[in-house]
Amino acid sequence: MSAVMQSTRFIPLIAVAVVFGGGGYFLGRQSEPSSVDIPTPAKPVELVKAPPAPAPSGSLPASLVRLLGDEAVTSANAAALTFRALEEGDPVTRMAATMILLESMTAENALAIRQAFLDITKQTGRRADAEWALMVRRCGTMLGAEALKVFAADKSNVALAVEGFAFANPDTALAACKAAGLKGPQITNAWLTGVCRKDPNKALSLALSGEYGDINGTGLFNQAIQSAGVDGAIEAMQHALDADPDNAPSSEAFPKLFEGLAGALQHKHITNNTPGEMLKWFEKQKGQPYLTDKLLSNAAFETLTKGSPVEAIGWMVRMNADNEGPPVGTARLFDAVHADPKILTGLDEAFFSRLLPLMDKEPLKLLALAAMIEEENPARGNQIRALIPAAPATVPPVPSPTPGGQ
Repeated sequence: MSAVMQSTRFIPLIAVAVVFGGGGYFLGRQSEPSSVDIPTPAKPVELVKAPPAPAPSGSLPASLVRLLGDEAVTSANAAALTFRALEEGDPVTRMAATMILLESMTAENALAIRQAFLDITKQTGRRADAEWALMVRRCGTMLGAEALKVFAADKSNVALAVEGFAFANPDTALAACKAAGLKGPQITNAWLTGVCRKDPNKALSLALSGEYGDINGTGLFNQAIQSAGVDGAIEAMQHALDADPDNAPSSEAFPKLFEGLAGALQHKHITNNTPGEMLKWFEKQKGQPYLTDKLLSNAAFETLTKGSPVEAIGWMVRMNADNEGPPVGTARLFDAVHADPKILTGLDEAFFSRLLPLMDKEPLKLLALAAMIEEENPARGNQIRALIPAAPATVPPVPSPTPGGQ
């Protein structure tokens, strides 16, 4: 079994363990996942739906009533209401009012709402880019193929419309894109994102099928998390990998989706003030081909600056044990020390000595590192300077023949 194939069996389960820790509902399933033979569900994951929100206890806030009144949004009044909402100076109130209008969008009033966005810019110079993007997506959902024509002049807007269309009807949206000659990574990623808003299992299976190149793995995985939570997104990826074990793990999209997974978990741990947990997670997968130096170095940087430098440096040493290539996970050491020189000056001698061989041998970086710490610890500054490669010996030039000589 290849390294990639092994990874597809245990990474998601480790990820869930990291996210939920040793307690909570996951404790009853497995507290220390490490085997590649853990069974996985044969059927698609059934995502747990949140209970319906309680009915509002009163009317809309007065600020929204002032903008929208209490009448239904129709094709006759949609433009005026949208214009009024977009005039609002307070960004929270403006966004809230606009979202109510977009939630009330129908196929009948969609074009009137769109026109109001254009009119307010033409007449007052106001623009609302975030609200515009949401409006275009919503038009895609409500208008379908017509939206692709309405926004045809700009490919970025068409992509947003495709996303909304795919959320409503993936197959029809794909057929409409083909009929309109819409193709390329931007359109593909928009379509997959729209699918993922409703069905992460299907979207991740499609992404890992190998049919689509240049997948925005981070964006797609983040949408899967938004749709299903991080545990549901991980299980959806596991399901996709298990469904096609011969092709999905080696697909071009897998490392990109893994990068999205790692980024989401790292953000969670930074927010939770536990950046060192990412180092433990990566160490369990040491040697896997999808562990890029960028991922490892970013995780080390966060632990160096927001966690424990000793923990991070010990991890760097272990990750580079038996590594015959360039050091991994150390690329951002310079950035970390620039942020806080005590990362190096505060280390005991044993750890500092173990770190020295892993430092970037770029002379300018070494000189800068030495300068950062030598005021507080001159000896260590000299140790870093000693790492600078010696300049190559110069060869005396061969004298030119004397004019007129033999």
